[in-house]
Amino acid sequence: MLVLLLVHSGVNVEFVQISGSSFCPQCLTFPIPYLGKAIDTKLFDYIFVKFYNNPSCSYFGGPKALLGSSDKWVGLVASPNLLFVGLPAAPNAGEGYIPPEILIRRVLPHAKQASNYGKVMLWYTYRDVKNDYSDQISFSVNKSNVQVSGASVSNEIYPRMSKAFNRVLDY
Repeated sequence: MLVLLLVHSGVNVEFVQISGSSFCPQCLTFPIPYLGKAIDTKLFDYIFVKFYNNPSCSYFGGPKALLGSSDKWVGLVASPNLLFVGLPAAPNAGEGYIPPEILIRRVLPHAKQASNYGKVMLWYTYRDVKNDYSDQISFSVNKSNVQVSGASVSNEIYPRMSKAFNRVLDY
């Protein structure tokens, strides 16, 4: 709906990035039907999936559960759209915490084989800062060693989205 409003308001949607987060539905061993239909529209640039707090698809259920579930999501999200692997940033941030050394050696090499691998999404910032998780994994999450900070992406997206929303409100 947002994309249609933006198009009809004259916004150049080439510069608008749409993302989907599975905040309400947690990861499953199969995608939820209505979310699958939304993803099938291919209007999302990024899909963020929580691979934690659910033993059937998190590291809490072992590496097979996590990798098996992520493979199903990889099949659902068409390239060039990107799938982000949501993980807890500390043991007390959610069930399914993966120690950095295991994430780097066992999980990321598998995840990065997918053409639509985005990166890692961490829950949540406070625990990440306390645990220093993102610093420990930052050079391993990218397919290449080119680093893109969240701040630089946000600084690019916010002005465009703000302008688009203002145009929609004026419409």
